[in-house]
Amino acid sequence: MSTFQIFPNMEAIVIDKVVTTAGVDAFDRIPAVNRPNEFAIIHLSGGIVLERHKWNIPDLHFDVYAESKSRAHELAQTIRQILMDNEGSRWTHSVYTSITAFVSKVSDGMSIQWLPDPIEQPLLARYVFGLSFVCSP
Repeated sequence: MSTFQIFPNMEAIVIDKVVTTAGVDAFDRIPAVNRPNEFAIIHLSGGIVLERHKWNIPDLHFDVYAESKSRAHELAQTIRQILMDNEGSRWTHSVYTSITAFVSKVSDGMSIQWLPDPIEQPLLARYVFGLSFVCSP
């Protein structure tokens, strides 16, 4: 009988990495109260299991908000660069240290794009992008 590998929660790890390394507030949904003027929303948007017991490739989607278009673009570029620069290492959640993954590769899933958000009030500038992570426990 096979024991199936439980893959790490990359959404939680990446949110934590963005907060602790990039210094950007990051969440899995838009905060209902006390919303900061600059923040990122990060959520799992898909992916594949490359090898059932070894490698997972989750796709994460990023929405980066700021008060100006140039600042939102700068934050999106900073987040992308920090995550890509940290490939080839073990990432561990700063609070929940049992949530850990070896991230062997980070690649673009969707390039950085301007996508105005007409719903959020007051209106904030928004850039979106996607990354894929090749990871193992």
